[in-house]
Amino acid sequence: MRTPAGKRIDYRLELKETAESTGYFTAVPHDQPSLDAGLDYLRQHPNDSFMHAHLLECIGQLSPAAAANLLDAVDRTDGTVRALLLEAATVYGHLETIRKRFKRREMKALSRLTPLVFLRSEALADQSLHRSWAQLFHANMTRHRPLPPPAATGLSFPVDGVDGSDHAPPAESHLKAVIERGLSVADGFDKPRPPLADTISRAQARLSALAVFKGEEMRHQSSMSPCALLRKWRFRHRVKCGELNYSLSGIQTSYGRGLSLESARASCLMEVVERSSSFASVDETGVAGTRRPHPIVHGTPAALAAGGYSLLDPNRLGLEVPYLDEPLYWMEGERLTARGIEPVWVPVQCVFLFCNLDERSLFSGLGSTGLASGNTMAEARLSALYEILERDSEAVNPYHPSRCFRIYSEEPRMKALFADYRARGIHVQFQDISPAFGIPCCTCFVTHRDGTVAKGGGANLDGKRAVLSALTETPFPYPGGPPSAPAPADLPWLEFEALPDFSSGMPERDLMLVEETLAANGYGPIYVDITRKDLGIPVVKALVPGFEMMADFDPYCRISPRLFNNFLKIHSKS
Repeated sequence: MRTPAGKRIDYRLELKETAESTGYFTAVPHDQPSLDAGLDYLRQHPNDSFMHAHLLECIGQLSPAAAANLLDAVDRTDGTVRALLLEAATVYGHLETIRKRFKRREMKALSRLTPLVFLRSEALADQSLHRSWAQLFHANMTRHRPLPPPAATGLSFPVDGVDGSDHAPPAESHLKAVIERGLSVADGFDKPRPPLADTISRAQARLSALAVFKGEEMRHQSSMSPCALLRKWRFRHRVKCGELNYSLSGIQTSYGRGLSLESARASCLMEVVERSSSFASVDETGVAGTRRPHPIVHGTPAALAAGGYSLLDPNRLGLEVPYLDEPLYWMEGERLTARGIEPVWVPVQCVFLFCNLDERSLFSGLGSTGLASGNTMAEARLSALYEILERDSEAVNPYHPSRCFRIYSEEPRMKALFADYRARGIHVQFQDISPAFGIPCCTCFVTHRDGTVAKGGGANLDGKRAVLSALTETPFPYPGGPPSAPAPADLPWLEFEALPDFSSGMPERDLMLVEETLAANGYGPIYVDITRKDLGIPVVKALVPGFEMMADFDPYCRISPRLFNNFLKIHSKS
């Protein structure tokens, strides 16, 4: 890898906004350049998506007249800046009038001159149709607005080949059938999780030795969890890649939730481990600071395949825009196949958060789905797969009361918790979003008085743990918050203790069971070990090709065929 020349740019990560309880961050130059100086830098470093996004926001703050004057001053051959101005006219409604100054053919050409996905998305012939459907699904999932019958929408179908049919998987691919066939487990394989105190002690000691913490542990009451903690921590990493030479630093907040302070503390500390491992330093040797060496290679799939590399096709990750074989940076992971574990190279930007390399972006914004830490690598992989299952199930299941339920419990601690919710006027409901192959997965909903819905999700072989994960992650303030809106009155009640439990209690065995079930349904997980050398606590990024990675119904999303089929299924049953 060629080391870039030139002065280093220092970026800091800042919280831009919070929407639906998710924080959205942006990278801002420490020494903010003037607009002219920023544009000069961008001309020399057109793939610096941090600077590109920063300048896009700066132009978005201009008046229509000022933006038009800037366009007048830009040479017609200056594709980098013209693409930036066209993006601004696409993203910011008040600048829409300057779009008329770009011809359709130029728009398509300019979409190839920006690292961001906005123009590529806009160039898709059917994106406006997908956007219209996304608005309906967004209202359904965030405010529980009923989805109208297909004919009443006035919209054509956004995907082909779906008709609302109930395509149940073969009986032999269901979780229960996998359990009945049994697992081949080696001697000494079954090891339970260590005590929470051990997890806390190790994580606390190693994080403290690296001086990552900023301030003390704090309580918070912004979720339905009876015990919830937060901890601020700092990071800084360096990237030298192609023409890019920059640092990124900032302060992040990690959260821990649970039924006890001990479980919340372990959860919080392990999230710090996970997230602090998810920012990559890159130099001429590859990814720096990982326990396992991770050299990276650059090229198109055709060129790398000719060199003997086995590559993941990014188009199997539910992208917002098609990947057209552009050159990317790749790193090695492991893929589970019927033949066993095989090496596979995946885009570096699919692995790390806020990854800004000298290449085009595959995503408008990639979240942390599939990132997980654990006491062992098996724990980390299992947690990562649970999170992927939860996100995929959320992305393909519309809200519908027919799959919703409420929970009661006879276990003293849970019974008291649910009683306290009711006493405070907080009404909780759940929706079963388990995939057809049977791994328990659910969403928890609490509706604010203004109609907005707070939700959390969970997946686990133990249905009780799936419900608890969804409940404690739901961002409705407790116990200091207001009463909620009522839940539908006619929902069935399920007993917490009677929820299905397929877990062995052993992470290694449970991991094998989840992997076997996924394999029986045609899905092969990919794992990339990103454990930090200086921490030594296992962290992994997992990918499951064919699953949805995002559940954001924004202007750039594409409607999943499985989501649309489930929508049609609801109305066919009605």
